Amino acid sequence: MIADELRRSVMELNSAMDASDDQQKPLGDSPAIGSYPAVIQNVIALGGFAYGVINGDLHVHGDGRPVYTLELGRPREAPPVDRLLSLPSQLLDARHEIMPFAGRVAELESLINWRDSGPRLSVLFLHGPGGQGKTRIAAKFAELSKEAEWRVVHARHGGDRTSMPDGSQFVGPGESPGLLLLVDYADRWPHSHLEWLFRNRLLHTPVPTRVLLIGRSVHGWPALQHALTEVYADTQDLVLPPLDRTVAERQITFEAARDRYSDLYGVDRRDEIGPPSGLEDSSYELVLSLHMAALVAVDAYRHGVVPPSKPAHLSAYLLNREHAHWFRLHGRVEHGGTFRTEPTLIARTAFVASLVGQQPKASAVALLTGLQSEEERDTSVEQVLADHAVCYPAGDGMALEPLYPDRLAEDFLALQLPGHGVTGYVSDPQAQAVTRLLLERNPAGEYPAYAARAIIFLAAAADRWAHVGGMHLYPLIQADPELAAAAGSNALVALSSLRDISESTLAVVNSTLPAGRDLDLDVGHAAVTVRLTNYQLQYTLGSPERAQLLAVLSYQLAKAGRAEEAVPPCQEAVRLRRLLARWEPASFEPVLGESLTSLALRLAAVGQRQAALSAARESVELHGRLAGADPANHELGYAIALCVLGMAWWEAGNDDEALRVTLQHVELCRRLAAANPAMYEFDLATGLTNLSQTLSAMRRFDEAHTAAAEAVELFRGLAREQPKVYEPDFAASLVNLHLALVSLDRHEEALVVARDAVKVYRRLSAINAAMFESPLVIALDSLSSELARLGHDEEAISAAAEAIAICRRLVGRNPIRHEPDLARALGSYADQMDDGHAAAEEALTILRRLAAVEPARFGSELARALENRARILRKKGDLLLAHRVLVEAVAIYEAAHSTSVERSTADLTELEDLMQASGIDLQRA
Repeated sequence: MIADELRRSVMELNSAMDASDDQQKPLGDSPAIGSYPAVIQNVIALGGFAYGVINGDLHVHGDGRPVYTLELGRPREAPPVDRLLSLPSQLLDARHEIMPFAGRVAELESLINWRDSGPRLSVLFLHGPGGQGKTRIAAKFAELSKEAEWRVVHARHGGDRTSMPDGSQFVGPGESPGLLLLVDYADRWPHSHLEWLFRNRLLHTPVPTRVLLIGRSVHGWPALQHALTEVYADTQDLVLPPLDRTVAERQITFEAARDRYSDLYGVDRRDEIGPPSGLEDSSYELVLSLHMAALVAVDAYRHGVVPPSKPAHLSAYLLNREHAHWFRLHGRVEHGGTFRTEPTLIARTAFVASLVGQQPKASAVALLTGLQSEEERDTSVEQVLADHAVCYPAGDGMALEPLYPDRLAEDFLALQLPGHGVTGYVSDPQAQAVTRLLLERNPAGEYPAYAARAIIFLAAAADRWAHVGGMHLYPLIQADPELAAAAGSNALVALSSLRDISESTLAVVNSTLPAGRDLDLDVGHAAVTVRLTNYQLQYTLGSPERAQLLAVLSYQLAKAGRAEEAVPPCQEAVRLRRLLARWEPASFEPVLGESLTSLALRLAAVGQRQAALSAARESVELHGRLAGADPANHELGYAIALCVLGMAWWEAGNDDEALRVTLQHVELCRRLAAANPAMYEFDLATGLTNLSQTLSAMRRFDEAHTAAAEAVELFRGLAREQPKVYEPDFAASLVNLHLALVSLDRHEEALVVARDAVKVYRRLSAINAAMFESPLVIALDSLSSELARLGHDEEAISAAAEAIAICRRLVGRNPIRHEPDLARALGSYADQMDDGHAAAEEALTILRRLAAVEPARFGSELARALENRARILRKKGDLLLAHRVLVEAVAIYEAAHSTSVERSTADLTELEDLMQASGIDLQRA
């Protein structure tokens, strides 16, 4: 596996390599994307409901259902009080706004400051654990925004909406000073659906626009940030922390909730209702827990019963009240009522709804039909769904509305599953079998689409209820470990974070995960590996085993985009294997060589170029000796080591050494691929890509193009067969081919190739932003440069703006690695914009600092940037400043003994002749 890892990792460094000076061209603040046109929209409904959008976009599924709806933020009519009191969970549903908002002053101020300052379009992700009050603070913020005359719109996902908007709504900003769009449960939306939302023209008008995303998990935020850079949006996040309050402050919150619930229940002697003991318990850090405690206390007082004393039993009390309501409704059948479903079956339906979430009605019918036992065959599934909807109404054409809030739904799952030990709450003996049936594969071997939600909700329940994991979730996964992988990265992350899940269960899951790269699972796979490795290292004393564990950990972290974390375990693996190789060279020198090659890649990925070069040179020396003695077993390792060393020399600025080593690598791989193309085509294509880069840097453009074109065709074939594995390599090869075409002045062809590269990298970054944002910047630079060259100025500036926005974020994470990219993007922007002086100066400041530390690597780049700056200044007529800048470039080239000094000197002479002809005193210059 390690040898395969090395081959797969080479292109990660390759795709992040610097491009030639012809590539650079990007950015700054982006323009607004259009304004309101005159629109006529005809909406026709034939025997049904029609939904249309004015001054916005409408995205629909293949069956015609909207992917999402846009609704004005208008007052929501709460259900009748008698209904709320019959189903106490409804009193906790933040959508009903039963509880007045209190506290969170600092967070509200942050939201208001965000709304009233910053660029035209900004997106903020409000996140925190369930029960922290995210929806409530968002509702209060929306209310304050409406008071400030902002237009407030809600985006509701097609699968989450509880009702369609009625009547005609103009959702555009109109005369409002700004537009606020709220997206609750944003972490549950499919990524592509959010991307469509971000591109809705409603968000791209000249009016200040703010989008507030609300969700629990921050896991998918990096990918969303990338999607937002594509629409030139500023991005921020705000975490909603637990209530770090004293017991007295928690009691105040409890009493405020108690008084509100007492009003609804008609309880006058509310002072007799006190808080539960143990308010210092961490369970009461959550606003929801205090509200639940108050609701239970008031309800129990009203019904003359003693409330539970333990925090974990609050949900059981409230859910028993739900059961009681189902019994009452069913009991009315004798008196002409229409609610015919047995309460136990309603409970089971609510259980299913909590696992699978809201479903189209036809899917819900099929789902419940498949769960019916023999004795239930006579029961009408349609009647069951209709009766369930009486209590929990879903949207138009939808069914199986789950319990809210989510935390209560998670507790409901736990209490329905046998084994909870809560006296007074009867579990469903069929719940375990229902769970298993819901998550079974279909005859085609496919898992249901809702598997991710089900596993994530069960994992959240298992975090608080031990029996959910030990008796239900973990056995389910052990019986079918591929289920966890099918549920996706978020589910894998949730499982690996559970305290009581056994490492043996995770090991079974891990055994089903792909050994190589899988863009859909890499992040979750890394989380599982971290948990397993930390456990295994406690019991692994032997150096060979420890080294292997650390090497695999480094690999998984690297392919998940966690580059900085991947370095230390790789360094430790090298240290251990170096010691072992001294004692048993025949056994451990080969794996030491692999670890050295890996270390070179890891160090290069975080910008430690000299250390990477040192590791790569040692690896080549070791592998060369091994291959000389036993070519059949060691030539592949030698080829990979040569490839990495060539790249390391190139990164270090030594083109001659890079060319020598890379040619050696290509020659070896071509010989191996001739005998076994399926085995070695990837290595040959990688070598050709590196060769093209090196030849371009040496201005041998015809040869560079030949190598790049051959690499693209090889990678195109590989990507066609295995896109999840080879698409990143294909994208990197396209960037190289673009550079080669530019060097040959074949710009129309270069533009097509650049567009293809950006398209692939955008798709990859949406899956794993941490891994692919950096190469996306390079592709955007290429595209921007070509667009500007061919006169597509507006599109060029937009691509450049996107690149700079990404670069600034990446620099915040790792300035050593990403400052060069930012300097190039700023320089490109300055070249394209009339007011680009500030961007140009910032770019030169960065490059001067980098060149002072690594003159061999950045001296020529600084000189090229100075030349570009001088050309722009000359065009603008500032000949004195252009002269000073060009003199600096010539000096750098002379100090480096670069052949480029001849071109730069010729430019300087031409400029001086122009200055003299214009009457400018050269002595003054």
